[in-house]
Amino acid sequence: MQLLSTPRPLTRRRTVRLLAALCCAALPVLGAATRPSAASAAATEVLGNATHFDGLGSPYGGCGLPQRELDSQDFVALNVFNTPGDYSGSYPRPVPDSRASIKGVFDNGRNCGRWVKVTIGDYCTGTNDGAPGQAFCRNGSWVADTYEGATLTMLVADSCADSNAWCRDDPNHLDLATDSLNRFRTGTTPVGTMYPDHWNNRHVSWSFVPAPDYSGDIRIGFLRGAQRYLGSPTSSVRRPPAEAASPYGSGTPPTRGWAANVRTRSPCRQAAREAARRTTPPSPTPPAALEGHRLPLPRRAPPATPPAQRNGS
Repeated sequence: MQLLSTPRPLTRRRTVRLLAALCCAALPVLGAATRPSAASAAATEVLGNATHFDGLGSPYGGCGLPQRELDSQDFVALNVFNTPGDYSGSYPRPVPDSRASIKGVFDNGRNCGRWVKVTIGDYCTGTNDGAPGQAFCRNGSWVADTYEGATLTMLVADSCADSNAWCRDDPNHLDLATDSLNRFRTGTTPVGTMYPDHWNNRHVSWSFVPAPDYSGDIRIGFLRGAQRYLGSPTSSVRRPPAEAASPYGSGTPPTRGWAANVRTRSPCRQAAREAARRTTPPSPTPPAALEGHRLPLPRRAPPATPPAQRNGS
């Protein structure tokens, strides 16, 4: 960057650039300040129960991206609710701030796209079925074995809101992609045979970690014609409509026919762009700049003066 001999006033645009620079220098502080602490716990390692699932739903999972578009096929689902002993299916999604006490670590999608490092823990020798109102690992005990300590870094790509003990009683529960279970590694060696014979919904410890091996830029997808929980296949655009909200921003998830799905391996760049979006609202494009473009424009009433006079030609 070229250094200037004299300081310039802090314009709005320059302020945004400074925010981006500060973001890169102090990302952990920014992340802690912009996320609700109750729902975004696990900044440090926590212990929880683990289950597994075959794959994302169709056409996409709880984070809004089809499985084929994920940055990794090693992915997890986070709990939507935190309601120990209460398995009701009537809670609203997204969870309103007025009900913050029941908000799970999924955090209304704000933790989508983040990475977690998962470490295999103890094996259950009893019944471990997640039945509502029942203890985990009934009639058995938790024991260590040769798989304990194996690790894998995984992507948050789905949500768990089922009415069972896994998704309601354990705030640190993780639902892991089935195909990933035998890709856990001890050192450089895959465990290979942990699933199915040595699984039985083990304990795991996990924490949020920086994105591994980042390269490239952010890809942002929007669901065309989407509703709050149902939508159409994704399509790439360069910037969101004014009413769209990022899962990483501080606002209500989209409710006007758009759902934002952010694939980012650079939280710093994402935070900077979010700051720019909030600080500088998009200005309407002048009619002269639209002339000759093939973009579909909304129908409007005829202008008061002919286009030639309005455009200055």
